[in-house]
Amino acid sequence: MTYHDEPPVIGELMEWCLKRPASQVGRSQRVPRLFHEFRDLINGKIPIVTVAGTSGKGTTCALLEAMLIEAGHVTGVYTKPHLNAFRERFRVAGREVPDSELASHARSIRERLQAFVDCYGQDFRPTLYEALVLIAASIFTHRGVTLAVFEAAVGGRSCATSYLPSILSVLTSVDLDHQLELGSTIEEIARDKAGIAPPGGVLVVGAGVGPAARPIVLAECATRHTRCVQADLVETDEPLTNGAGQIVRFSLEGSMRSVFIAFPGRHQALNFASVLAATKLLYNMKLIPSMEAIRGVEGARSPGRFEFVRGELSWLLDVAHNPASIASLIDTASRSLRNDRLVGIVGATERHDYRTIVNLLAQWGIPLGFCEGYPRAISAHRLLIEGGPCGDVLGLFRSPAHAVEHCLSTASLAGSTVLVTGSLFLVGQCRQELIRRGIIR
Repeated sequence: MTYHDEPPVIGELMEWCLKRPASQVGRSQRVPRLFHEFRDLINGKIPIVTVAGTSGKGTTCALLEAMLIEAGHVTGVYTKPHLNAFRERFRVAGREVPDSELASHARSIRERLQAFVDCYGQDFRPTLYEALVLIAASIFTHRGVTLAVFEAAVGGRSCATSYLPSILSVLTSVDLDHQLELGSTIEEIARDKAGIAPPGGVLVVGAGVGPAARPIVLAECATRHTRCVQADLVETDEPLTNGAGQIVRFSLEGSMRSVFIAFPGRHQALNFASVLAATKLLYNMKLIPSMEAIRGVEGARSPGRFEFVRGELSWLLDVAHNPASIASLIDTASRSLRNDRLVGIVGATERHDYRTIVNLLAQWGIPLGFCEGYPRAISAHRLLIEGGPCGDVLGLFRSPAHAVEHCLSTASLAGSTVLVTGSLFLVGQCRQELIRRGIIR
């Protein structure tokens, strides 16, 4: 497994973590001992907010970051995965950490992890995600971060993030995804994701947690003595027809307020509602000076999340990669770009329900192209065959660059909007190609 555009030490760390033996101890034994060994970095001195959910984690982290910067914090944010460069995962005060700084901390943590394994044995060799959390903690400590946000990997209780000494956790949504790791039903997934908050902690149950999952989450929290705060619904106008975002309205301190967020769609309004609830809790904890900090969300941006680029041939990039997020994407694009002629480039990996993803896009009725040629990609021909009946087919593309070139050179597509979705790897590589061509700046 490799990532493009990464400091060499990251690749070395990745290979080292992958050498974990089959007899490895469980996370519940390994992570507490690991974090104790690194207690100089993970000790509660920097307040931590953790974010979990099937969809919406990245947007929620971006909105939280913008609000906290408005409140005067030096923020540290660790998110995953990345689109184009590994350093995108690590941000301080709203800016990516330079490769040189990332590499320096990665080397230091790698040496300490080797000493940890030498002491406790190969069964305690950490996962890559656990190592990256420690690298982020090292960077944040060195940089004087005053409040950190960590995005969970997969799940909640089954993620190392749940062992961080968080003051607050946010659960954005619960839907079917990563069933091999979390379980095959909404109930199983909801129980796991509810465990993102440590026992005795505080969990914002996002407005995007649906009626099938919500009672399971609340019951699981009760057994763990976790305080639950349910996010209130917010109102939203019809999305702006240029795909730029939406205005959300909410009650605050007895009056109606409104803010603009650069993320269109009902599901993004629900993510904002979760951030609003978290803001209220942080204010009550005296970690932000005023609720007016919520206006900072107007500055939030997140590449690859309904990223719309208008031109002679327009582009819409969205990292939706499970059935729920694809359904939300279709709803949002149908409403906010209803005057556009849409075509789609879709890709997927084995870890996700690619058959349902392709079927949903095919039912939408827009012409589709199928793309391979990125990490863990399912072949374009297989996507076409296994996705069910499909209407107009743009083509089968051997790589994201090939897909971009085809769209740009096909005269009949002029004036269209090309949607790229289904795989973060696909979106990232198409985005890189569009940057190379000067279409995204």
